[in-house]
Amino acid sequence: MAGIEVLSREGALDILSCLGAAGGLGFSELKPLTKTAKTLSSRLKELSEAGLIAKDRRVYTITESGRDVLKLARELESMIGGVAKSPIRVDQLSRVCVEAYREYLRGYVEALSRHFGGRLVSVVVFGSVARGRARVNEGDIDVLVIVEDWRAEAWERLEELAGVEEELRKGGLSRLLAKRGIWPVLQNYPLSREEAGVFQRIYLDMVFEAIVLYDLDGFFESLMDRLRRRLAELGSRRVQLPDGSWYWVLKPDLKFGEDVTI
Repeated sequence: MAGIEVLSREGALDILSCLGAAGGLGFSELKPLTKTAKTLSSRLKELSEAGLIAKDRRVYTITESGRDVLKLARELESMIGGVAKSPIRVDQLSRVCVEAYREYLRGYVEALSRHFGGRLVSVVVFGSVARGRARVNEGDIDVLVIVEDWRAEAWERLEELAGVEEELRKGGLSRLLAKRGIWPVLQNYPLSREEAGVFQRIYLDMVFEAIVLYDLDGFFESLMDRLRRRLAELGSRRVQLPDGSWYWVLKPDLKFGEDVTI
Protein backbone atom coordinates (compact mmCIF):
# COMPACT_ATOMS: atom_id res chain seq x y z
CA MET A 1 0.00 0.00 0.00
CA ALA A 2 1.34 3.39 -1.03
CA GLY A 3 2.76 5.47 1.79
CA ILE A 4 3.24 2.74 4.35
CA GLU A 5 7.04 3.14 4.24
CA VAL A 6 6.72 6.79 5.28
CA LEU A 7 5.47 5.69 8.68
CA SER A 8 8.89 4.34 9.64
CA ARG A 9 10.20 7.90 9.82
CA GLU A 10 10.23 10.00 12.98
CA GLY A 11 6.83 11.36 13.95
CA ALA A 12 4.94 10.09 10.91
CA LEU A 13 2.81 7.51 12.67
CA ASP A 14 2.15 9.88 15.57
CA ILE A 15 1.00 12.55 13.12
CA LEU A 16 -1.45 10.17 11.45
CA SER A 17 -2.72 8.86 14.79
CA CYS A 18 -3.32 12.34 16.16
CA LEU A 19 -5.05 13.60 13.03
CA GLY A 20 -7.21 10.48 13.10
CA ALA A 21 -8.16 11.22 16.69
CA ALA A 22 -8.47 14.98 16.72
CA GLY A 23 -9.51 15.86 13.18
CA GLY A 24 -7.95 19.02 11.72
CA LEU A 25 -4.83 20.37 13.39
CA GLY A 26 -2.46 23.20 12.61
CA PHE A 27 1.34 23.10 12.37
CA SER A 28 1.86 24.55 15.84
CA GLU A 29 -0.47 21.97 17.39
CA LEU A 30 1.54 19.16 15.77
CA LYS A 31 4.92 20.47 16.95
CA PRO A 32 5.14 18.21 20.04
CA LEU A 33 5.21 15.14 17.79
CA THR A 34 8.74 15.69 16.43
CA LYS A 35 12.01 16.94 17.87
CA THR A 36 12.31 19.91 15.50
CA ALA A 37 10.03 22.05 13.34
CA LYS A 38 12.16 21.12 10.32
CA THR A 39 11.47 17.43 10.87
CA LEU A 40 7.76 18.13 11.23
CA SER A 41 7.75 20.07 7.93
CA SER A 42 9.44 17.15 6.19
CA ARG A 43 6.99 14.59 7.59
CA LEU A 44 3.96 16.67 6.67
CA LYS A 45 5.27 17.09 3.14
CA GLU A 46 5.96 13.36 2.77
CA LEU A 47 2.58 12.37 4.15
CA SER A 48 0.85 14.87 1.86
CA GLU A 49 2.73 13.59 -1.20
CA ALA A 50 1.75 10.04 -0.27
CA GLY A 51 -1.90 11.11 -0.14
CA LEU A 52 -2.24 10.23 3.54
CA ILE A 53 -3.03 13.74 4.75
CA ALA A 54 -4.46 16.86 3.15
CA LYS A 55 -4.00 20.55 3.86
CA ASP A 56 -6.73 23.15 3.67
CA ARG A 57 -5.25 26.56 4.33
CA ARG A 58 -3.36 26.02 7.59
CA VAL A 59 -5.17 22.92 8.79
CA TYR A 60 -4.04 19.33 8.20
CA THR A 61 -6.52 16.43 8.09
CA ILE A 62 -6.19 12.69 7.54
CA THR A 63 -7.51 11.24 4.26
CA GLU A 64 -9.35 7.95 3.77
CA SER A 65 -6.12 6.48 2.40
CA GLY A 66 -4.42 7.72 5.54
CA ARG A 67 -6.96 5.93 7.72
CA ASP A 68 -6.43 2.71 5.75
CA VAL A 69 -2.66 2.95 6.16
CA LEU A 70 -3.01 3.77 9.87
CA LYS A 71 -5.16 0.67 10.35
CA LEU A 72 -2.59 -1.47 8.56
CA ALA A 73 0.24 0.05 10.60
CA ARG A 74 -1.56 -0.86 13.83
CA GLU A 75 -1.91 -4.43 12.59
CA LEU A 76 1.80 -4.56 11.79
CA GLU A 77 2.62 -3.24 15.26
CA SER A 78 0.89 -6.28 16.70
CA MET A 79 3.41 -8.60 15.06
CA ILE A 80 5.80 -10.04 17.63
CA GLY A 81 8.72 -12.25 16.74
CA GLY A 82 7.51 -12.55 13.17
CA VAL A 83 4.21 -14.15 14.22
CA ALA A 84 1.13 -12.06 13.52
CA LYS A 85 -1.35 -11.59 16.31
CA SER A 86 -4.89 -10.46 15.59
CA PRO A 87 -5.06 -6.77 16.56
CA ILE A 88 -7.34 -6.22 19.50
CA ARG A 89 -10.71 -4.83 18.57
CA VAL A 90 -11.79 -1.79 20.57
CA ASP A 91 -15.55 -1.34 20.49
CA GLN A 92 -18.03 1.47 21.24
CA LEU A 93 -15.48 4.31 21.17
CA SER A 94 -18.01 6.56 19.45
CA ARG A 95 -20.07 6.44 22.66
CA VAL A 96 -17.32 8.20 24.63
CA CYS A 97 -18.84 11.66 25.03
CA VAL A 98 -15.51 13.53 25.09
CA GLU A 99 -14.07 13.08 21.61
CA ALA A 100 -10.55 13.94 22.72
CA TYR A 101 -10.56 10.91 25.04
CA ARG A 102 -11.47 8.33 22.40
CA GLU A 103 -8.06 7.62 20.87
CA TYR A 104 -6.47 7.79 24.31
CA LEU A 105 -8.79 5.04 25.50
CA ARG A 106 -8.11 3.04 22.35
CA GLY A 107 -4.41 3.31 23.09
CA TYR A 108 -4.99 2.26 26.69
CA VAL A 109 -6.88 -0.89 25.70
CA GLU A 110 -4.17 -1.76 23.17
CA ALA A 111 -1.50 -1.17 25.83
CA LEU A 112 -3.38 -3.41 28.27
CA SER A 113 -3.57 -6.10 25.60
CA ARG A 114 0.17 -5.94 25.01
CA HIS A 115 0.85 -6.08 28.75
CA PHE A 116 -1.55 -8.85 29.78
CA GLY A 117 -1.85 -10.73 26.50
CA GLY A 118 -4.58 -13.37 26.54
CA ARG A 119 -5.22 -12.76 30.26
CA LEU A 120 -7.08 -9.53 29.50
CA VAL A 121 -10.79 -10.23 29.89
CA SER A 122 -12.74 -6.95 29.85
CA VAL A 123 -12.20 -3.18 29.77
CA VAL A 124 -15.29 -1.09 30.56
CA VAL A 125 -15.77 2.67 30.90
CA PHE A 126 -18.50 3.79 33.29
CA GLY A 127 -19.43 6.83 35.38
CA SER A 128 -19.86 10.32 33.96
CA VAL A 129 -18.10 9.53 30.67
CA ALA A 130 -20.49 6.64 29.98
CA ARG A 131 -23.49 8.75 31.05
CA GLY A 132 -22.53 11.48 28.60
CA ARG A 133 -22.12 14.11 31.33
CA ALA A 134 -18.32 14.41 31.38
CA ARG A 135 -16.41 17.46 30.23
CA VAL A 136 -12.76 17.79 29.28
CA ASN A 137 -10.50 17.84 32.34
CA GLU A 138 -13.48 17.61 34.71
CA GLY A 139 -13.28 14.45 36.79
CA ASP A 140 -11.71 11.08 36.14
CA ILE A 141 -12.43 8.46 33.50
CA ASP A 142 -13.68 5.44 35.43
CA VAL A 143 -12.35 2.20 33.91
CA LEU A 144 -13.07 -1.35 35.03
CA VAL A 145 -10.22 -3.71 34.10
CA ILE A 146 -10.81 -7.45 34.45
CA VAL A 147 -7.84 -9.82 34.13
CA GLU A 148 -7.65 -13.61 34.30
CA ASP A 149 -5.83 -15.10 37.30
CA TRP A 150 -4.89 -11.71 38.80
CA ARG A 151 -3.58 -12.68 42.22
CA ALA A 152 -1.78 -9.46 43.18
CA GLU A 153 -3.04 -7.22 45.98
CA ALA A 154 -5.29 -4.31 45.00
CA TRP A 155 -2.53 -1.69 45.44
CA GLU A 156 -0.13 -3.81 43.38
CA ARG A 157 -2.69 -4.05 40.58
CA LEU A 158 -3.13 -0.29 40.58
CA GLU A 159 0.62 0.17 40.37
CA GLU A 160 0.77 -2.28 37.50
CA LEU A 161 -1.95 -0.39 35.62
CA ALA A 162 -0.21 2.92 36.35
CA GLY A 163 2.89 1.47 34.68
CA VAL A 164 0.86 0.54 31.60
CA GLU A 165 -0.56 4.06 31.41
CA GLU A 166 2.91 5.56 31.90
CA GLU A 167 4.07 3.77 28.74
CA LEU A 168 1.02 5.12 26.92
CA ARG A 169 1.82 8.68 28.04
CA LYS A 170 5.21 8.49 26.30
CA GLY A 171 3.44 8.39 22.93
CA GLY A 172 2.76 11.26 20.60
CA LEU A 173 -0.98 11.43 21.24
CA SER A 174 -0.44 12.15 24.93
CA ARG A 175 2.03 14.91 24.12
CA LEU A 176 -0.41 16.45 21.67
CA LEU A 177 -3.29 16.31 24.16
CA ALA A 178 -1.06 17.91 26.79
CA LYS A 179 -0.11 20.65 24.33
CA ARG A 180 -3.83 21.36 23.90
CA GLY A 181 -4.33 21.43 27.67
CA ILE A 182 -6.13 18.08 27.78
CA TRP A 183 -5.10 15.69 30.56
CA PRO A 184 -7.06 12.42 30.62
CA VAL A 185 -6.99 10.95 34.13
CA LEU A 186 -7.92 7.29 34.48
CA GLN A 187 -9.46 5.90 37.66
CA ASN A 188 -8.88 2.17 37.40
CA TYR A 189 -10.98 -0.49 39.14
CA PRO A 190 -8.99 -3.74 38.83
CA LEU A 191 -10.67 -7.12 39.31
CA SER A 192 -9.70 -10.69 38.65
CA ARG A 193 -12.12 -12.72 36.55
CA GLU A 194 -13.10 -14.71 39.63
CA GLU A 195 -13.84 -11.54 41.63
CA ALA A 196 -15.77 -10.04 38.74
CA GLY A 197 -18.05 -13.06 38.66
CA VAL A 198 -19.37 -12.07 42.10
CA PHE A 199 -21.67 -9.04 42.38
CA GLN A 200 -19.79 -5.78 42.91
CA ARG A 201 -21.56 -2.60 44.03
CA ILE A 202 -20.04 -0.61 41.19
CA TYR A 203 -22.02 -2.81 38.78
CA LEU A 204 -25.14 -0.83 39.70
CA ASP A 205 -23.44 2.11 37.97
CA MET A 206 -23.07 0.04 34.80
CA VAL A 207 -26.48 -1.58 34.36
CA PHE A 208 -27.75 1.06 31.95
CA GLU A 209 -24.61 3.09 31.15
CA ALA A 210 -21.43 1.22 30.40
CA ILE A 211 -19.13 1.50 27.41
CA VAL A 212 -17.65 -1.94 26.80
CA LEU A 213 -14.37 -1.31 24.99
CA TYR A 214 -13.19 -4.90 25.13
CA ASP A 215 -14.96 -8.04 26.31
CA LEU A 216 -13.43 -11.47 25.76
CA ASP A 217 -16.15 -13.97 24.86
CA GLY A 218 -18.81 -11.55 26.10
CA PHE A 219 -17.85 -12.14 29.75
CA PHE A 220 -18.86 -8.72 31.10
CA GLU A 221 -22.00 -8.50 28.98
CA SER A 222 -23.15 -11.84 30.42
CA LEU A 223 -22.62 -10.45 33.94
CA MET A 224 -24.78 -7.43 33.12
CA ASP A 225 -27.50 -9.58 31.55
CA ARG A 226 -27.60 -11.71 34.70
CA LEU A 227 -27.73 -8.62 36.91
CA ARG A 228 -30.54 -7.04 34.89
CA ARG A 229 -32.61 -10.21 35.18
CA ARG A 230 -32.08 -10.31 38.94
CA LEU A 231 -33.02 -6.65 39.35
CA ALA A 232 -36.17 -7.29 37.33
CA GLU A 233 -37.05 -10.23 39.59
CA LEU A 234 -36.70 -8.00 42.65
CA GLY A 235 -38.74 -5.21 41.10
CA SER A 236 -35.76 -2.87 41.50
CA ARG A 237 -35.93 0.64 40.15
CA ARG A 238 -33.43 3.42 39.80
CA VAL A 239 -34.59 6.83 41.00
CA GLN A 240 -33.14 9.81 39.16
CA LEU A 241 -32.72 13.08 41.08
CA PRO A 242 -32.92 16.58 39.54
CA ASP A 243 -29.17 17.11 39.87
CA GLY A 244 -28.45 14.03 37.73
CA SER A 245 -27.52 11.76 40.62
CA TRP A 246 -29.54 8.65 41.39
CA TYR A 247 -30.12 5.87 43.85
CA TRP A 248 -31.52 2.35 43.67
CA VAL A 249 -34.58 0.96 45.40
CA LEU A 250 -33.53 -2.66 45.17
CA LYS A 251 -36.70 -4.25 46.59
CA PRO A 252 -39.69 -1.95 46.98
CA ASP A 253 -41.64 -4.49 49.06
CA LEU A 254 -38.73 -5.33 51.36
CA LYS A 255 -39.89 -6.61 54.76
CA PHE A 256 -38.11 -5.95 58.04
CA GLY A 257 -35.33 -8.49 58.63
CA GLU A 258 -35.45 -9.81 55.06
CA ASP A 259 -32.14 -10.42 53.29
CA VAL A 260 -31.71 -9.42 49.65
CA THR A 261 -29.17 -11.24 47.52
CA ILE A 262 -28.16 -9.89 44.14
